[in-house]
Amino acid sequence: MNNPVANQTRGHRYKRSNDAVASTLDDSVCLFNLKTCEYFSLNETGSAIWECIRRPATIAEIAVNIIELYQVSHEECCSEIKAWLDAAAAYGVIDVIS
Repeated sequence: MNNPVANQTRGHRYKRSNDAVASTLDDSVCLFNLKTCEYFSLNETGSAIWECIRRPATIAEIAVNIIELYQVSHEECCSEIKAWLDAAAAYGVIDVIS
């Protein structure tokens, strides 16, 4: 499967930041950034992605798990995951490893 998003980020792995503290409340995850003192509440999809990056993972590796949960195409899944990871990185709750 040739996916432009996956190809563009080939080699990049994503992991939880050491500056992020997480807690599960019901079925969602709440994050607190220790550096910025910002608080985030993740929806079901964000919580699933968060769970996938317990260990460093690529977008393709995350997508395998997310596609199992939701009826979505591989391309759309990778694109949405990339957008979520970019936002999470901007907020400092995940790290990108090249």
